Amino acid sequence: MTIVTEFANFANIFGVVGESTSPDKMSLNMSETTKNRVLKYLSFGSLALVTFVLMAATVVEKIHGSELVMSKIYTSWWMIALWGITAISSLIYLYQCGVHRRLRVMLLHLSLITILLGAITSH
Repeated sequence: MTIVTEFANFANIFGVVGESTSPDKMSLNMSETTKNRVLKYLSFGSLALVTFVLMAATVVEKIHGSELVMSKIYTSWWMIALWGITAISSLIYLYQCGVHRRLRVMLLHLSLITILLGAITSH
């Protein structure tokens, strides 16, 4: 008996999930939950990292001037990659959460992505 089968039996006995839950469906649901969790942490974690970098860049800009920050932080390859990871993972996470069914919320997030695309093209 596998661990998934044992968990399914335990869940059915204590009413955690419905009677029709099979071990195959549970493993699929668990992997989907894991994927959503990874996307959530990637999206919000990369956004937090971007926010931290922007705060640090503001301090460095105040001390050393705009030229240094523009050349070493804002236009660096790793900052652009970080913005890209944040945008792509956020779009995928929003789609998986069903935000595309709520038009106003999806348009708000697409407008933010449009601003980022405009920034990368003017780079």
